[in-house]
Amino acid sequence: MPRLLCTTAAATHFDTFLDLLPATDDPALRSPSADGRTLSHRELRRFVEEQELASFGIAQGDRVCAVLNNGPACALAFLALCRSCAWAPLNIALTSEELAFEFEDLPAKALIVQPEVSDVKVALRVAAEMNIPTIELHSSHAGLGCFTLQWLGSSPSLPPVPRAAPSRGDVCLVIHTSGTTAKPKIVPLNHENLAVGALCIKSTLDLPRTAHNGPLAVPHGWA
Repeated sequence: MPRLLCTTAAATHFDTFLDLLPATDDPALRSPSADGRTLSHRELRRFVEEQELASFGIAQGDRVCAVLNNGPACALAFLALCRSCAWAPLNIALTSEELAFEFEDLPAKALIVQPEVSDVKVALRVAAEMNIPTIELHSSHAGLGCFTLQWLGSSPSLPPVPRAAPSRGDVCLVIHTSGTTAKPKIVPLNHENLAVGALCIKSTLDLPRTAHNGPLAVPHGWA
């Protein structure tokens, strides 16, 4: 089977990656531990559809830094929240100077952390010094990687904003280049960039085919 071209993938009808996910009970996330827990595509879709950041005063395009441990919650946080903001994942091992640069250069509208992770103390201190609102991500029992959000008690909070549906042109991920030759530059990626890239990678790796429901299905032969 010929590999999917980016032009063909871009012609697919979708707003975000969520429109391309199947509503099946096949695993979408799998626990890295030996407990065998999974989160199905159906459960993933339901969880992502329920998440929003407008009630936290964050609008489409606002840049939200995330300092999270690698794992299911980190992966699910990106998938669930990138539809509400421009997600800016940061290395949990960054120094205070490096964090201050990230927060200022992006600039960060808010910071999301896992309060039970001791390594986020530096990020919390720098955010407090720069008066950046901080949201806590708490693990929940709703499923693998699922979570709830709440303001950090000592953090300033933001007034709610109207909730808006995301579109494929909205920036959903921002990262800095390594800056090996000059000052690091910000690379913005929108929903179209990520979804088209994912479809092409899926085609190149010849991943198993899954059924898509509804009118927003990828072209026959590439699902």
